[in-house]
Amino acid sequence: MMIQHCCLQKNTSIQDASVHSTDEGWLLSYLDVFILIVALLVIMLTKSQSPSVSKQPEIETIRTQLEDLSSDYRLTISNDEKAINVRLGNTLLFDSSKAIITPNGKQAIKRLIPTLINLKRSIIIEGHTDNHPINTRLYPSNWELAAARANSVLHFLISQGLPPYSLSTRSYADTRPTKPNNNKLNRSINRRVNLIILMEGGSIERNSIEKVMTER
Repeated sequence: MMIQHCCLQKNTSIQDASVHSTDEGWLLSYLDVFILIVALLVIMLTKSQSPSVSKQPEIETIRTQLEDLSSDYRLTISNDEKAINVRLGNTLLFDSSKAIITPNGKQAIKRLIPTLINLKRSIIIEGHTDNHPINTRLYPSNWELAAARANSVLHFLISQGLPPYSLSTRSYADTRPTKPNNNKLNRSINRRVNLIILMEGGSIERNSIEKVMTER
């Protein structure tokens, strides 16, 4: 009886150890999967937060194309990794305190139209002024003047074939100068309209689809 009891205890211990080992095996398997999922999430998060380098050659190429089309020193091009900025000087586009585009301004913009259409990108049109106050019947302040000038450029771009849903305007008045407004030259530099071409996430095909889905 003693021998049978010892054997029974031994068999029970072996079974318990086997079950315990099996339980630990499942635990290790789940732990491995969990660690793998966390590692993948970290990699994806790192990639999403890192600057996009794949767009940079494309942006540089487009910038060069636009610069080649610019025939006036008052039209300048700059860029970062997400957008291209076409700066249209105020003296190129408008007469003093006016929001009607001059013939020279229209001609300068027309040179850019084929490239802007082919890009199929959203464009933000920014209106900027200097800090010299204005108070007329049409433009009670620089906010209205900057907005009117941006809208004039918007309507001209639409008349030249750019889709309306790809365009938007912003008025900044004198709140975002590029130079201190402490002399005549700097104030003339600050009076401008910027065309901000969105290269990252700015596809008008995607944006137009999102717009339709939002309106449904």
